[in-house]
Amino acid sequence: MRFYRVFNSLYAKTCGANSELVTVEPMKSYCMPFILYATEALPLSNRIISMVDNCVSKATAKIFSVTQKSSR
Repeated sequence: MRFYRVFNSLYAKTCGANSELVTVEPMKSYCMPFILYATEALPLSNRIISMVDNCVSKATAKIFSVTQKSSR
């Protein structure tokens, strides 16, 4: 929840910049620590890794205005 709260706040402030890089760099600096806190100390299951990946994927899709996942 904190990841989304921080990301949405950051996105609202940077969406007027018309550049994805202006949003991606602060996301890496400010939002990712909330989601990756203590991951080195904990054993991560596939489910937890999938949840983290889903959070980052949703944020990235919002930044780049992607509506659905592309098929691999």
